[in-house]
Amino acid sequence: RYFDSIYHQGNAKSDAGVYASKNNVWNYTDEVAYGFGYGLSYTDFDFELTFDPATDIVQTAHEMYATFHVKVTNNGNVPGKTSVQIYGQAPYTTYDKQHLVEKSAIQLLGFEKTRTLGTETSNKSQEIDVKVDLQNLASYDNTFDNGDGTKGTYILDEGTYYFSVGNGAHDALNNVLALQKKKVADGMDYDGEAALAKSWNYDYAGTGTVDYTTFGTSKNNQKVSNQISYIDWNNFGGQKITYLSRNDWKSTYPTDHRDLTAPADMIPLLNGKIADASDPTGKTYYTIKTNDDVSKIQWDSTKTSYKFYEMVLSDWDDYRWNDVLSQINLAEATVFASNAGPSFNELTAIEFIKLAGATDNAGNGIVFDLKATKDPKAPWSILEGDDSNWNGQVFGCAPLVASSFNPELMHELGNFVGNEALFVGLPIVWGPGLNTHRHAYNGRNGEYYSEDPVLSSICALEFAVAARDKGLIASPKHFVFNDQETNRQGVSPFMTEQRAREIELRAYQNAVEAVEYDGKGLIGLMTSFSKVGPVEVTNSWGMLTGILQNEWGFHGYAVTDISDDKDLYTGMVYAGCTGYDLRFGNPTSTDDFAQKIGSQADDITLSTDMFKGDATMQNTIKNSVKRTLWSFAQSNLMNRYSASTQKVWRMTSWRIMYYTAIGVTAVLTVAAAAMYVVVAVKSKKEDK
Repeated sequence: RYFDSIYHQGNAKSDAGVYASKNNVWNYTDEVAYGFGYGLSYTDFDFELTFDPATDIVQTAHEMYATFHVKVTNNGNVPGKTSVQIYGQAPYTTYDKQHLVEKSAIQLLGFEKTRTLGTETSNKSQEIDVKVDLQNLASYDNTFDNGDGTKGTYILDEGTYYFSVGNGAHDALNNVLALQKKKVADGMDYDGEAALAKSWNYDYAGTGTVDYTTFGTSKNNQKVSNQISYIDWNNFGGQKITYLSRNDWKSTYPTDHRDLTAPADMIPLLNGKIADASDPTGKTYYTIKTNDDVSKIQWDSTKTSYKFYEMVLSDWDDYRWNDVLSQINLAEATVFASNAGPSFNELTAIEFIKLAGATDNAGNGIVFDLKATKDPKAPWSILEGDDSNWNGQVFGCAPLVASSFNPELMHELGNFVGNEALFVGLPIVWGPGLNTHRHAYNGRNGEYYSEDPVLSSICALEFAVAARDKGLIASPKHFVFNDQETNRQGVSPFMTEQRAREIELRAYQNAVEAVEYDGKGLIGLMTSFSKVGPVEVTNSWGMLTGILQNEWGFHGYAVTDISDDKDLYTGMVYAGCTGYDLRFGNPTSTDDFAQKIGSQADDITLSTDMFKGDATMQNTIKNSVKRTLWSFAQSNLMNRYSASTQKVWRMTSWRIMYYTAIGVTAVLTVAAAAMYVVVAVKSKKEDK
């Protein structure tokens, strides 16, 4: 809005949204105290930016990167570090306004941190290269016609793009404005430095004024299109709402909507009906098939003998996984797909041993008591005592980590927590928090990094990669739109698909795609209690399969939040979760599956053979089991396995007492029954 006010466009200088501005006209300096990314220091730093689009932008068919060269010099009197933040501005064009594509005037693209720069000549300067993914500057146009019956893709407009280094977003924007010949006389709060901004004129080689091909195919080589159109209230019948637009700040500024009534075509989705690519309107629950040809889906096979422990650190597409999975029976797999921790059921055929306490619900550390292990012979075991309640969550909160703008420090945190996980024998942590600070009063902002998707994604990625190097699978939460804590179970956030993809989802996308680490990013996450518009996140096929698995190439473990949507088991599995968080009780075998999961909203009677005639669900369950096992195969859990690992039944002292008590009780019961019969017979004889 500050940028638009300088250019006197879009009614930016109006009374809309005024909180502290004088004369009831919006003014940046009255409204904002500290802009995003701004930092204080005990010393002074100078920056020099070098960027040549001809050599520093590298483009392939579906990717585009830019590298910025920054020299930082400490010109103060004390040693210090500083962040090097790179920002970008995309042109806001006539096409964007016509197609309701919104754009920020400036946005973070990437950052690095200097070493400690001294005051002596030999150590007062450092040259840093910051490589950024220009996908983060692309815009999602959910109206774009792909010509194949689908709509929606990422676009790059033709025109002039600007880049800048600065002490936060506002400083970078002032530098861009300076390059555009704007000054304080034009309404700026201070003059920027034009030398710290660079421009790039992009001329799309294809047809039209927007590039819809470069980022129209994902890094996983999948065509991008709308997957969650139901997140937009205006895609349903009934009363429409107005979304905020830069094109006219005054007439589109948000107002309260207190009397909205869910339209008739939204009700089925609110009630848990399935919405997927084949039926986005969600008219029915998933209909279980009974007569599919399932002959090619192998279960309970004895043709191979690969065991789980042999798959340690295996690739996702390792051919042996098919052989491993074919040995499991459908009943066991159906139960396994219902439960994603903290305990995990045994899979006898492949020698996956039953696990207890395999997950921890934390983030910046491990809240896992040393006494939590049930194996007294484990090297990390400790007896009850003064030290047995120790846990490792001693780090600063997530916003503090993000405020460092230091990828190396974020990586070190993941490494440290990974070591803690090795110490206590923990393979999965349900964290860190990766929701977006949508507003200042979100109940758990202390667990979430920031309001910016690029900053948040780098924090989570560095943590997860470093933790995984130690065998700890980080599973950030809550995917996605956990915007509040009060009444968070079932709350329905509505927005455009552009907003969803460019803010909340982008934080996860960058961490999954992990360009910096050759695609080896997140392989775990926890879903949100909330809905995606009217659709439960746990049942959103478009979110969990269409976007997460297909577009981004996510292969890992995806657990629900606490027992969320247990009454929608079929929808949960079909959508792409790998099981429920059943910390308060999970099925221990095929016998108590139906009882532990409970009654279903679609009136289906749960059983372990419910999918025996449904090829889609059998393949989905097999994929779910594989995702969990593959994630474990990358973890420190494999330290417990070897070729000689086996489950051995042992008669322990407590079992002796337990069985003795059962025996004594049985004898006493029989004796009591016999005495009852004797007394009853004797009583009848006396009556005669």
